[in-house]
Amino acid sequence: MTMGIISAVFSVAEKCYDIAQEVKAFKRSSKKLADRIKILLQPIEMVKEHESILQEADQMSKKNYERFLEALNQLKKHITEIKEFLQTLKKWPLYQKAFKKRYITDKFNDFNEILEGLVPGLSLILQLEQRKEYINKMSRFEDGQQAIKDDFANMAKDLKEILETVQEYQKNLPGKSRVPQTLQEIKMNDLYDMTPSDVQGTFVYLARYKKFDEMVAIKKLPDGDNEVRTSLKEEASKLKTFESPYIVKLWGICIEGDNNILVFEYMENGTLRKVLNEQHAELTFARKLRMALDGALGLYRIHNLQELHRVITSSKFLVNKHFKVKLSDVGLSRTWKSASKSLPKIAKQKMYYAPELLEDFKAFDTKCEIYCFGIVLWEIFTGLQPYEDGKDMMRKKYEIPDELPKTTGDLISRCLKSDAMLRPNISEIVDDLRKMLDEENCQLE
Repeated sequence: MTMGIISAVFSVAEKCYDIAQEVKAFKRSSKKLADRIKILLQPIEMVKEHESILQEADQMSKKNYERFLEALNQLKKHITEIKEFLQTLKKWPLYQKAFKKRYITDKFNDFNEILEGLVPGLSLILQLEQRKEYINKMSRFEDGQQAIKDDFANMAKDLKEILETVQEYQKNLPGKSRVPQTLQEIKMNDLYDMTPSDVQGTFVYLARYKKFDEMVAIKKLPDGDNEVRTSLKEEASKLKTFESPYIVKLWGICIEGDNNILVFEYMENGTLRKVLNEQHAELTFARKLRMALDGALGLYRIHNLQELHRVITSSKFLVNKHFKVKLSDVGLSRTWKSASKSLPKIAKQKMYYAPELLEDFKAFDTKCEIYCFGIVLWEIFTGLQPYEDGKDMMRKKYEIPDELPKTTGDLISRCLKSDAMLRPNISEIVDDLRKMLDEENCQLE
């Protein structure tokens, strides 16, 4: 019976040690509590290794033996309570620990005191000299007060950093969106300080919008083209139905005089391809996952509305100053097709074609866009550009770097399957990226 209780005590204690290592705030207090348990278990460990000690215990008075058994049972009970307390503490967010600091302090103090009170009873299993040494060792064990103070100091520092981060983030928030819900026809004199820019893609100018004194991105299409103007009005109206945090917002259009202009929100870091060219080495893996997920959520919105983008490339995803990625030119395929008649041909678009499109362009569907997005994912995680030599597009192999996590490499490979039926849908891609990001964030905590 006694050996059964001892085994149970060690089993619970082992779990206690493991949980104590996982507690983030109150780490010192948790470790101190676990260390106290370890020292407390030393005489019981001797019994576990040498059962003959229990036989010698017959020489103890019945009263002392019962005290030892009582202390052993109490130890089992209290270690179980400590384990459950640490499990709860591990789950609580930092702010909850701050609100419950008095409760937590009392708990640590109570457990330390209770464990200290078990020393005399547990020491009865030892010989007299060993007993004295054991009691002296426990008495020299530093109490938990300093550990608790240190933990509170660290927690206060963490909370201060969090508060400062939140305050800084709030400063940069645009507040309630001022982008109109319905399509606005903007006057040319409402746009000023217009300058050419290559930040946000081709044919783009930057300007200030007088109505809100807001920086905006201007896309100027061929002037005076009636076909462009007709599709521009129709598709721009439709674009307002795609409102999403992951799609570049359309402020309005300007068709005053001969102008054919789209007015979009300004994305400070420009195209995703530009960011990857200039900053890929500085981007953390977690940041790349977040950018990939942002991009996937933009495409997710479109595909869930049974629509196609038709021009998925890394230059169609734009990045703001917070590195949030949004999909641009959504719902404007006919406008761009009309405009392209008077613009230079962009050969690079073919570099994103799914294999089946090189044989039959009419086969274009969501699976083709998944292939295109697979190339974008490959770019995000490698920093490389597709078909840099512009040759052998049909035989292109996208090599997955060995250092890339297997789950990420597998997702890219699935998107780039030659057989369109084997490619995942956008919902599956979003789910996979969310899981990867959650796992990465857990590892960073």
